[in-house]
Amino acid sequence: MNCYIKEIIIFNKKGEKRFVPLKPGLNIITGESKTGKSALIEIVDYCLTSKTSGIPKGIISDFGYLYSIILAFPNKYLVIGRKAFLEGGNSKMYLKVESSFQAIQDIQLSYFENLQLELRDKVRVEIEKHLGLSVMDMTDRSEAERERGKSSLRNMMPFLFQHQNLVANKHVLFYQFEDFYRKNTIEEFPVFAGWTSDEYYHLNRQLDYNRKELKKIKSSIERREMARQEVEQELRGYFKNYYALIGKHFDETLSLEQLFALRNQLPDYDSKTFVSQNIVHRSNQLKQERDTKKRQLTQIGVKIGELNETQQYANDYQVNLGVLDMVSHYPDNINIPRDSFCPLCGKESENISKQAQQLKESKAKLAKELKQVSTYSISYTREIDELSRKQDQLRKEIRLLETQIRDIEQTVQEIKKQQRVETTIIYAKAKLDIRTSEIEKEKNMPITDDKTAEIEGAIEILEKRLSGFNLENLFKKAESFLNESMSKICERLDFEEELRPANLWFKLEDDFTLFHADKRLGKVSINEMGSGANWLACHLSLFLSFLHLFTKKEQEHSTVPSFLFLDQPSQIYFPNEFDLEKDKEIKQVAKIYITIIDKIAEIEKECGYAPQVVITDHADKLDLGKYEFENFVRKRWRKGEGLI
Repeated sequence: MNCYIKEIIIFNKKGEKRFVPLKPGLNIITGESKTGKSALIEIVDYCLTSKTSGIPKGIISDFGYLYSIILAFPNKYLVIGRKAFLEGGNSKMYLKVESSFQAIQDIQLSYFENLQLELRDKVRVEIEKHLGLSVMDMTDRSEAERERGKSSLRNMMPFLFQHQNLVANKHVLFYQFEDFYRKNTIEEFPVFAGWTSDEYYHLNRQLDYNRKELKKIKSSIERREMARQEVEQELRGYFKNYYALIGKHFDETLSLEQLFALRNQLPDYDSKTFVSQNIVHRSNQLKQERDTKKRQLTQIGVKIGELNETQQYANDYQVNLGVLDMVSHYPDNINIPRDSFCPLCGKESENISKQAQQLKESKAKLAKELKQVSTYSISYTREIDELSRKQDQLRKEIRLLETQIRDIEQTVQEIKKQQRVETTIIYAKAKLDIRTSEIEKEKNMPITDDKTAEIEGAIEILEKRLSGFNLENLFKKAESFLNESMSKICERLDFEEELRPANLWFKLEDDFTLFHADKRLGKVSINEMGSGANWLACHLSLFLSFLHLFTKKEQEHSTVPSFLFLDQPSQIYFPNEFDLEKDKEIKQVAKIYITIIDKIAEIEKECGYAPQVVITDHADKLDLGKYEFENFVRKRWRKGEGLI
């Protein structure tokens, strides 16, 4: 996307203005520490609709009332303004499109005062549309629902910024790459690369949603199958109670379906077969069964407690071993005198020599034992989880038994109260009929087989539509380009001689990880490279290659702006202040700048326009060979000068 930053501007409440003009190609802002160089990235990020403000508090935030950037496109300019966070910038912003730079060449605070404030999310959507990141969801859902399912400007930020603490980091490659942003950025890369419109992203979201829905339905079916046994056990208990009440034998081999059929054919009370003790006997059986299960529940609770206690003891023991290991570090070179003399009688004593030797041997034995158990640990998590599941099952069974016991006790009370067995049995029969009907209704609720088939059909259609984008081939092609470009750039930088020739690989389609493929060492990840110069070389190689990729003619529909911010790449050579006297380090820093300029020239020759690289750095007045350093300097902040 041919889009770069024309100006970065700050106004105070009085309308006083500070600004940094920028051009396509390399832009250098050089200066001493604490002059505001690194704040430029935060201002740009803030104006690109960040939810929070990372603009440094102090001189800059005290001055800053309104922050602005001007984005330059081939045929228009996008003016973005945002007040300080506590001045209303937390939720609202300014945005205006200008066809000519003349109208904003000397932009003032009054320009924004004549504009209408818009919600931050609305401004973000408008910026996205200008970048070609349009909304393709034409369903009748609400705007808010559609916005949650679209690719976002914010998810492309990792390609644009390399902060001071990131540009030579061995653990992290990308800005704001927490889990949430990482997933979205990787998932939305085909949209950012211009391989497909937002349609692809929406299809992916629909596919993900349908897969989750299908998983829910299948889980529901599994849960209902598991509950079937519990339902059958509950219903069987009600039938047993009824048969005990009327004094008849109950066939326990009946299936659940047979029980449902039996509810309409229940035997009636027969005074000849009725025995009042039957129901009491049934109650006692249930109570015995309940009490047995309660004892089992108690035993399991005790066992879980013992396992937890044992596990804690093991952990405490491990900690104590570590403490013992630390305090047992006596010197290895214990001096064992060959001739030891008693200080009182002056006679030679072998006992002291033997004790010293024993001490040394004991120390060696202790060290050996500590090594053997240093990583030894005990975990009963699996056993505890299994016992906890048994606990839950027993609690369910106990609750069911207590329900049946209460049912019997209520029946006995009714018999005692009414002295009419027939009436009580009619009531019990009606209650059994109602409960059986409820359970049957629950069982016969549709398991949404039709819905399952419908979702599976939708998934199949979505997968076919997504396969039509031919992304697999595009990913391979882009990955190949990145790997070749990175390796060429890295070879020109201060990359460790032992690892040369540079053979960098980036897993574009998988997890956005970078490594060096070495014939002798195998796959070497960036955090396994032992030098800040290596880490910096990897970062620069990757992000200059991304800049090239997004600018290529094959990616003419790319939605990523063609600019890259690099904050203090010279810091690994000059962690504090820049020193022109350090010749060796100066040459390595100059090599960084020359490589960047050459890469920009290569991209411009191939793609027809120069992307923008903005470097904020301590480095100054470098000898860049055929290039003149001064031609790239946009601001120099030294001797008291700065952004504010």
